[in-house]
Amino acid sequence: MEKYLLALKHVANYILANSHLDFHSDLFKLFIFFVVTVILSFLVNFFLVNSILGPSYRVFVAPGIVVHEFSHVLICFLTGAKVTKISLFDKEGGSVRHQPSRLPVIGPLLISFAPFIFGTALIILFAHWLGLKSADLSALQPNTGSVLTFLKSVAHQIDFHDPRNWLFLYLALSVAVTMTPSRQDILNIAFLLVAIFALAFYLFQFTKFRLNLSFLPTDQIIALLTTVIILLIFSLVLSIVIFAASKIIKK
Repeated sequence: MEKYLLALKHVANYILANSHLDFHSDLFKLFIFFVVTVILSFLVNFFLVNSILGPSYRVFVAPGIVVHEFSHVLICFLTGAKVTKISLFDKEGGSVRHQPSRLPVIGPLLISFAPFIFGTALIILFAHWLGLKSADLSALQPNTGSVLTFLKSVAHQIDFHDPRNWLFLYLALSVAVTMTPSRQDILNIAFLLVAIFALAFYLFQFTKFRLNLSFLPTDQIIALLTTVIILLIFSLVLSIVIFAASKIIKK
């Protein structure tokens, strides 16, 4: 395993040293936010599934599962993909079966990433109701003390004396841990993703093509996505606590 990790490190260092990619571009920043969001969501799922709750924890995030699946349904309708079956609480948490979209390439991508799009919008709405403000993640360090201090500062923004805020927080967390594409969603578009990344790498590495995102309010978008990251970090801490408690109970 160490040899594979070392080889991967050498490959990454070579790419960073020889790549023409602009790692400070708005596009790269948005990509990093998306990757971090997906990783955090999968980590939350991993700890909860392997805790004493098991797969049944999905019952506690039912609102998020409903949002996840019906966002698929909505985009299927908009892209001409006929839905043949909807399941909300099967073994994997939920699924939507549909026929191929009438929009090639774009249709499957939108269908697979629909939960992320709608989930982000809902979390931003819940965060507004909770009174959460975008935080500066650059001050966050990869250690327990820093994370706890960061979460404490975020928690101080919420009025826990208002019963409605407990509901908004629960709904926001349930959406946050279920908003990323599922394993099946990724498998459905795996070939497309590989082809798109390969084409993008070729264009940025070997041509003068550059994607101009100056028309987008990138700073505002990143500030909004920061709220999603905050709630996912909060969810991750809770899932780790539940996972650790489960191990103690089992002993």
